[in-house]
Amino acid sequence: MPPLIKLIRPAHWIKNAFVAVPFFFSGDFTVEDIDEVVIGFITFSLLCSMVYIINDWCDLEADKLHLKKKHRPLASQKVSKREAIILFVSLALALVVICVVYDFSYLSLMWLALYGLINLSYSFGLKNVPILELFLLASGFILRLVFGATLIGTNLSPWILVCTGLIALMLAVGKRRG
Repeated sequence: MPPLIKLIRPAHWIKNAFVAVPFFFSGDFTVEDIDEVVIGFITFSLLCSMVYIINDWCDLEADKLHLKKKHRPLASQKVSKREAIILFVSLALALVVICVVYDFSYLSLMWLALYGLINLSYSFGLKNVPILELFLLASGFILRLVFGATLIGTNLSPWILVCTGLIALMLAVGKRRG
């Protein structure tokens, strides 16, 4: 896989399928909603890729010393800092264009912004706060659900939010333990 593609971690985009969950549980399958879900998936994937670039930038020195992470594109210098910045700006521009062209609601934009802010705070140090970092990771899945619901104009059951949060928390704890 080319280093620039590896930097944006497309294999991790599968998590963004949570944007589509409200569509499946709404029981209302319209072509317009399918379009919204696909655009929402793409939008969230762009945002997540921007977060991955920032996280790798923040962890650059530590990643260089890590047994596995030293092979990441920035740590291994297969992608220069300049290339990473250009890629980040390109993704940001694409994200803005999509949000404007598809006329996302303020509520949808708010959920995207909240996801971005939480992940920025994670990258800039909150990942080093035990327990809190687990909740920050789990919140990302809940935010994907809520974002997806706002795109198609449906409400979520409190149960799906609680269950998603608990499953995400369990996976985060399991990953840390492993």
